[in-house]
Order: sequence, then C-alpha cells, then structure tokens
Amino acid sequence: MEFCNIEEFFKNFSPYRSNEGGVTWPIIVLVDASGSTTEKFGPCGNVVFMAQKDVLLKKYPNNSFRFIFWNSENKHSKNFINGIWTFDYVTSKVTDLFAVVYANKNEFASTKPGLAFNALNRPEYNHWFNNNGPTKIVVPTDGNVDSGHESNLANAIKNLYGYRNNIEIEILAVEPKTRNYALSAEMTNAAGCSLARIIQRERLEDLITNFDSYNPTCLDGFSHMSRVNVPLGFIPFGHYYFPRNEEPTFFNLLTKHVAENNNLDSHMRIIQNIILTIKKLVQDMTPKMSSELLFRYSSIFWFDNCNIDPALATIMLKQAIEGTRTTDLIYADFRSRLNELYKQVDELLRSKNIKQVLGIRRTAISYLIGNIIISVDADLLESDIKVNGVNYSKIGIRIDSNDIEFIFPVFTGDINHGEITPQAIRQFTRTIMSQIIKVNGIFIDPRDDAIMFIVMAMSMKVCTNNLPETVKMSYRYLAKTMLGKKRLNRDQTELSRLLSGEFPLPNNGQINNFYKSMNFCSKYIGISDTIDPMILWYAMCQSLDSELAKKQISHSKQKIIDSFGEVPENLARILISRDDISEIKYFKLEKTLDIKCPVSHENVSLTGGMMINTHSIGNTTCDPKKVISFNVFNSFITNKTGCMDCHRRDILFTQIGPFENNLNTIRISDDHPNPFDAKFVFRHTPIYPSTNVPSLDTTIRSQNKKRILIVGKGTVGAGKTTIWKNLQKKIQENGGECYIEGTDKYSVKGFDQRTAQAFVNKELEKAKISSNPVVVVIIDTCGDHTGNKIFGVSFGCWERHEIFVNLPQRTPELIRGYLAWSLRNVLNRPLFDFDSDFYLNPISANISKCIEVHTKKAQAILQNDFIRITTKHDKNSVLQDIKSYADEYQIFLDSNYSLENTIQELYQRIIGDNNDSMIVATQELVINQNDETSMHIINSSSSSDINRVTVNDTDWQVM
Repeated sequence: MEFCNIEEFFKNFSPYRSNEGGVTWPIIVLVDASGSTTEKFGPCGNVVFMAQKDVLLKKYPNNSFRFIFWNSENKHSKNFINGIWTFDYVTSKVTDLFAVVYANKNEFASTKPGLAFNALNRPEYNHWFNNNGPTKIVVPTDGNVDSGHESNLANAIKNLYGYRNNIEIEILAVEPKTRNYALSAEMTNAAGCSLARIIQRERLEDLITNFDSYNPTCLDGFSHMSRVNVPLGFIPFGHYYFPRNEEPTFFNLLTKHVAENNNLDSHMRIIQNIILTIKKLVQDMTPKMSSELLFRYSSIFWFDNCNIDPALATIMLKQAIEGTRTTDLIYADFRSRLNELYKQVDELLRSKNIKQVLGIRRTAISYLIGNIIISVDADLLESDIKVNGVNYSKIGIRIDSNDIEFIFPVFTGDINHGEITPQAIRQFTRTIMSQIIKVNGIFIDPRDDAIMFIVMAMSMKVCTNNLPETVKMSYRYLAKTMLGKKRLNRDQTELSRLLSGEFPLPNNGQINNFYKSMNFCSKYIGISDTIDPMILWYAMCQSLDSELAKKQISHSKQKIIDSFGEVPENLARILISRDDISEIKYFKLEKTLDIKCPVSHENVSLTGGMMINTHSIGNTTCDPKKVISFNVFNSFITNKTGCMDCHRRDILFTQIGPFENNLNTIRISDDHPNPFDAKFVFRHTPIYPSTNVPSLDTTIRSQNKKRILIVGKGTVGAGKTTIWKNLQKKIQENGGECYIEGTDKYSVKGFDQRTAQAFVNKELEKAKISSNPVVVVIIDTCGDHTGNKIFGVSFGCWERHEIFVNLPQRTPELIRGYLAWSLRNVLNRPLFDFDSDFYLNPISANISKCIEVHTKKAQAILQNDFIRITTKHDKNSVLQDIKSYADEYQIFLDSNYSLENTIQELYQRIIGDNNDSMIVATQELVINQNDETSMHIINSSSSSDINRVTVNDTDWQVM
C-alpha cells in the first residue's frame, strides 16, 4: 500500500495507536492534594487542584477511574489517613469527588507522593490491577517532591515495579506559573520534574509512558516525552507503533517527513522518539548490523540546510542506543544535550564518536604523506592515532609495506556537513598537520595560521595531479574548511575576507608572518624557496576556487607578469612541473565482497552467486557487499525477501563469479620518512642537521637529571595558577616532582609578606636538594622576578622557561581583550579563604586597589604594549566598560585553546623525553623578534641533538 505521508501511514495502523482513549481497564489516579494546590490557576478564579481535574478529563474523557488523593502524614486528619484518602470504587463522575476532597483537605500539607505508591503495594489494592494487560497510573501534581521524601518515593516505586511489573506511569504536571518548557533552565523547579528524575535515576524510565505539563497559558499541554509499550512483532515510535515488516515504509516516510518539517524542535522530537524505535529494531541484530541500521537512521538528517547539525544528531542517537547515556525523560533536558555537544568538540574528538563528529560516513581520505593518498571505506578504519599523548580512536588506516607498518590519518570524503563538523575538522587537521610537516623540517604550533596556508598548498599539489575528481573535491573542501575559521573579534571568516579582496594578512597584521607561511608552503610541497610568496599565493588560490582567484589577483598580478609575461591559466601546474615534483600515488581501499553466503553459509567463490546491488535508502545508500548462493536467490525471489541490511524489498541483483580473492596491495617507498610509522604512532620526531646555529657556552650539570625553573608571566586574574596546578598534576603522574611557589597561598592564611617569603624560600631550598630525576619549580607570581636568584635562592644552573599565560600574541586586539578578561576575573572574585588560589579581591581590598594592582602588574610585564582599558573605579561601571572585550576574549580562548591541550603542549616542550642520557644546561638564551620577548628558553638536550622551538611565530634551531 502506498502512503503520501507518515500521518497517513499511522492512520492505517490505527488499531495499534495508544494513549488516546481506548483504555478499558480503570485508570488509577494518584492526585496531589498538597497545600500548594489551593493556589489560583489563571484569571478565571480556578485553583490548581480543580485544574488537575480538568486536565484529567480532557486527557481521558471516556474512561473510568480509581482515586487516591495524597499529601503528607497528619495524625489529626480524619480523611487523609497516613497522608492518603482512598476511594475504592470505579467512577467516571469526577467533578463531585474533587469538590468533596477540596473542601476537606489541609492547605498546609506538603508533597509526598510516595505515600500513595506505597499504598498500592498493599494486598487490599490487588483488584485495582489488570492481570491480563497493563495498568495505567496517572499522577496529577503541581510541585516537586519534598527533599526528605525522595528516597522513600524511589523505594516505593521500585517495590511497586517488583510486585506489579505490568504498569505504566503518566505524569500530568499542572502549575500556576507560566514557563518555556523547551528550556532546561526553566525546568529546574517545574512541577513533576523531580518525580520524573527520581524514576530515571532508578533506571525505571521505561515505566513512564507520558509526561505532560500544563499552565494557564499552556492549556493544551506540553509533551516532554511520549512512548508506548508494544506487543510482540511491533515497533514503537513515540505514542505510535507499527508492524515490524513495515519498517522500510516507515523509514522512507520518516525521511520525507524530516525534510519537509525542517525545524529544530521537530527534529529534536524525532530524535527523541526514534531512539526507542532503533533500540527495538537492533535487539536481535549483530553489532555490525546494528551499526549499519544506526547509520541508516542518522542519514535522514544528512541533507542541505538541515536545521539540526547532522553530526550531532548521529552522536545523540549513538550515545543513547549504546547506553552511554540514560534516556532523557524531560524534553528540555534532551534538547540541552545539543548545546552541551557543541561545547565538547575537543572531548568528542577524543571519544569513540570521532568519526561522527568529523563527518566521516562512507568514505575517508588520508592526509597527503610521502606523495601517497589513500581513499578508504569508513568501515576499514581500525587504527588509533596518538599525538602528544592524546589518543584518537580508529581514525587511521594501517598499511603494511616492505615489512614496515604505516598509519595514515584521514579526514572525511563526504562533503555535506553542519556546523560542528567543520570546527572539529579544523582542530583535528591542525593537530595532524603539525606532525606531518615535521618530516619537512617545519616545526610550528598547531594553532599557528601557517597550518591553514599549508593545507591550501597541500590542496594545490593534489589538484595539479592526475587524481580522481572526488579526491580533489575532498581536498578543496578541507582547504576551504580551514579558511572557515573566524577572525579574532570579528564575525568574519578568513575565506569571506579573502573573497572580499582583502590582502591575506594574519590576525596580528604583520605581513612578514604571511611571507614566512608561504615559505613553509613551498618547503612542504617541494617548490623552490626562491619563488616569490605572492606568486605562490595566487597559484594556491587559483587551484582552490576561481572566484577566490579573481578577488586575489590584484595582489599578485604584477609579480606574475614580471616572471611569466602573463597570468597563466594554470599557474599551480606550471610551478609543480617546473620543479619536477614527484607525482602523487593514489590507492583506493574498498570493502571486499563477502563470498560466504550469509544465509546458507556456503562459500560461493567457485560457483559464483548473486550480489545485492547498491541501492538508495532515505538520504543515503546501502551497499551490503554480500553474495548469496543461487539456491538462496531463488528463495528470495519466491518469498519477496528484502535486503538483509536495510530490509528494502525492491532491490536488484547482479550475477558475479566465479572469482579469486583480489586483495588491495600498496607499496610504499621508504624514501620518505613518515611520522605515522606504526612503531612510533605519531611519537617519532625526526632530527635534522642544522647550520648557522647560535653558539652558546655550556656546562654539564649532572647525569640523568632534569632541573627546570618556570617563571610565570601574566597580570593578576590571568589564570596562571590554574595552568600551573594542572601541569603539576601531569608532572607528578609521570613520576616527577613539581613545586608551585608564590606568596599568595601563604597570604590567604594570614601571614605577612615577610613571613610568606620565608615560607617560599624554605620550599625552594627543599626542591633544590631533591633526588628525583625530574624536578620542576614553578614561580607563581606575575613574572616580576628576574635573574637567577629568586626569593633568595639561586637557580643559576637550572633550565629556565619564562612563560606568558593566556596571551598567545602581543597584538593590540589581543592585549585589550586579555586585560579586560583578567581584570573582570579579579573583580568577580569572592573573599578568599584558606584554600583559595588568589589573594587580591574586591572584598578584602577595594575596587580601586584591585584596578591599581592589575594595572601595575600589566604595565610591568607588557611595558610599551600596555593599553589602559578603563578610567572608572565603580565596579558596575568598570564591568560595563570592559564587558564586550572580556566576552570576546573568553570566546577566543574557549574556541582556540583547551586546558588539556595546553598542559600537554607545555609538558612536551618543557619535560620532553625523560630518558635523555645527558642534560646540558646553558646560559640563558633570550629569543626576541621585533623587540617582543614572549619566552626565555634555556636549551636542554644531549650534546649531539638539536631542539627546535617556536617563539613569536619564528622557527629557531638551538644546539
């Protein structure tokens, strides 16, 4: 039978609908009769207690009921015995009953629904329950459970479920307050929520079939959730269910419904409902079949301009179905998870949901390594990638070649994405590319904008090779995604800025940094480093996007004409061929056919068989890669059996075989070093010989020991102590010792400055005599301690690192935001206590003092770069002055830096490999550029090794 839409589909199965009348067994109603139900409900003089009656009759107009009215224990009450008033008869005349109870209830009683649930456990209520089917229990209530009663309620419901397990609970919340029930914050104290959450906490959420809320402006009710218990052979969807054999029809109609109702609320409701649908469908499936079905249902959101991010929709379904999260009973809680996921890109990249958040559905493409690209079926991704101690799960393809194992990390080969996937791709690509380019002798921070340009250069190299157009499209998409990064403090992406014709200046406005990035690009793809940066830039734009090339030609045209006499149509190909760059080798790995019939289990390689053709299902395709025997095929035709993976019935077959195994073989030359060598799994950092290395006087301090001094820099409120405590934890977890010393932690205990300094001196002396192989001392001040002697203790032979916290570059925009953000942190501090990490605060000091100290510290460390951000001394006025800058800077930090990554990078930079056979201490090497000093570095290495550090965006080699 053909159906026009999903509503018509469900109407056809109207005998299988539930919760709309038709309940023949009397409903048990547990009515809230607490004191608060006497409050007015709306402007017409009604009260909440009577509104509960109206809602019940509106919901079940043709049903009969049994009633228990409840509130709290009151030994003086004649009617509410032990807090309940039972009417042990079946009735449909509800109005008079409610009037009698209302006239006799106590207006000061509290909310203890557990008293009613406990009563239902008693034998005298046995006849209230249906022995041949489910019994519905409806709970109208206007408030939340008394805090001291929650455990009693939980035990009562657990006992009731154990004693009478064929029950369905429905919550009807009726309250006088108007709310937006779609917002999680509004639901904190909303009526009925505590009851629902208690049931959920006890893992009994399957008992609740409905939870609706009503208020004077929401008289038709707001549904938080709706579900139905289904008979054998049927599949649920919200309060509907349908026969199992109609699932393919349901899926196609649901796909159409999602596309036609493209709004966030509709999509969130559908996800909430199909969680139970999928859980029911996968009950008897193998893990592989379950994964395919989950992929198929998540594909219904993969269409252009979908109102919900498809990657997040997939992750929400995956988490719920795999049981990593309990099912959310309250719609607002369920919807709030979407916002949580947007904030957890870093966490999602580290989880087993990494493929989903990166948008990898069917195909993945490897990053270009050693002139090799591999296109791979997503199901073949089985290798983890490890970078700086962070593990990325099953996001690489492992290739064995010439007895060498390589790991190739991948990005998505599927183009259609929402909002979170591009952000995740940018973060992951920065991490991966910072490792890949080390092979080319390029050592830069993953956050450096040079990574963005290097990806453009990589795309240019790919697009000038004879490769499939799908591969070129994927690399262009990757490059454009990297250019989708927003400029600091502007609602403008790098790509939109370039398309407006602006010069490709980095955020800090320094053109030299752009030229340096072009040099990195030429080095990475193997083009002569004598090429003019603007010529290379136009070639990269031309190969990426014709419109981008038109907008950027003005910056490069004269340079190109001077070198080539004209502007070539394919400048990139000319540059690549002129420097005789090796061609890219391309391999495609696909799932091999399963030559064992999945029905008869016979091997059909010698006889051949019938292969199920690839076919569409919803917004995706099903490609089973299965071959069935001829006998099974005849049975399929006779019985009109559908696809084993998606159950679509109108499928086609192709006769294939007999055939031999045909394995994909990839031969990788070992001429190219590869940081993804499986032996190291992203840990291998090649060392390159260097010339023109600064000569430094060195003295050997000790064998097998590291002694490291960190002097923190930053004004008050800049988050230094948070960084140091997490770094200390990391060092201690790896067997080292770490001391964090400054006067603040002693000042908060009431010691004067002189005594506090004495305590610091004592701890520093203790650190110096430690026998631990690795000792790190962190000076937690604002960075005003210079020289080798600190708090009276000499650190002349220690490695010294001066680290500016939470200020990556000294541009005016960043400095203004940094100062506003840190000052706001200080002004919002509470009064310190013995455990506080800070001393200065606006309560023990005054606002003027806080601003004065913040200003003096900032002037001392920023010197000529200091910017005054306010002249006011009233707290509210100051906070208003700095709000926009502080907010933008907070967003900048949240978007670009995670605490975990920062700590890992600091640890790798400062500690490195703890197994060095010899530590060489040097005099202090101060690295400056443009008179800006952001870090002082004392090199630590064996005498034959070379360290590379990036300071102020300049790559330095240090012997």
